[in-house]
Amino acid sequence: MDQEHHETLRKPVPQFAVIDFDRTMGKTNALMSRFYALAESFGINTKTILDAQNATEAHKRPSGEHKPFDPLPLLRKALGNDQNKINEFKEHFINAADPPVMYDDVAPFLEKLRLNNIEYGVLTYGVSKEWQEWKLAASGYRGRKIITTNEDKGDVVNGWFDDGIFKIEDEEHETIRAYSVCIIDDKKKAFASLPEGSTGFGLTGLMLLNQAE
Repeated sequence: MDQEHHETLRKPVPQFAVIDFDRTMGKTNALMSRFYALAESFGINTKTILDAQNATEAHKRPSGEHKPFDPLPLLRKALGNDQNKINEFKEHFINAADPPVMYDDVAPFLEKLRLNNIEYGVLTYGVSKEWQEWKLAASGYRGRKIITTNEDKGDVVNGWFDDGIFKIEDEEHETIRAYSVCIIDDKKKAFASLPEGSTGFGLTGLMLLNQAE
């Protein structure tokens, strides 16, 4: 069965929730702590990577937010571009137990969505698709995911709108059709171009459970 036929047969859902990852579901600081601890165990001098991170994040945007940092190019260089070592590092990074990546209220929130038959997926922005994939895998999240290089997620949602319905294709190329979309994110810019008929929840703290009720 081809993808177009699959789309036609599947009944559209009333609403699809797209949830941000960094600082909404996943602890960015925990991910970087895991990365640096592992780098040191591989004998990498992490000062160069840390200096690059600090330099990148020192250049704040007009909104006051830090620029995102991708450590993978520096990791590859430190490992001599040895793909076997890079793969080994990735495996340890993804499977490490500490520090935990997900906020404590994420699992109960996702369960609440499931119990209420609300379809959802992660919509995450990153300067590097690969680094976002590493972080998602390390968090333990195994659901639908969409990775974008567009910080205006409302604009991304606009791009899904086609002939009166939203068609959302995830990284596994499964297409979900929905009559409306809800964005949950911690950045105002994510809602800049949110289309009419859609909703959004901007997080100022970990209030996901209250918003789902």
